[in-house]
Amino acid sequence: MRHANAPGVRDPENFRIEECATQRNLSERGRTQAMEVGARLRREGVAWKSVQSSRWCRCLDTARLAFGAAEPLDC
Repeated sequence: MRHANAPGVRDPENFRIEECATQRNLSERGRTQAMEVGARLRREGVAWKSVQSSRWCRCLDTARLAFGAAEPLDC
């Protein structure tokens, strides 16, 4: 699954993976999208045991808002 709405095309040249303020992040629309995806999956009866995500903040935020928790992948 791809991350929710995060305006722009790329991260700034000097971004740091461990600092969300240096990255392209979810917009309010993106945060709403992520929560709606999770709510829809729950309504449809989809269950999950765990969720893994890339370490980019927009990806982790999407996963955590949709699924409640996410573990960052080491890649």
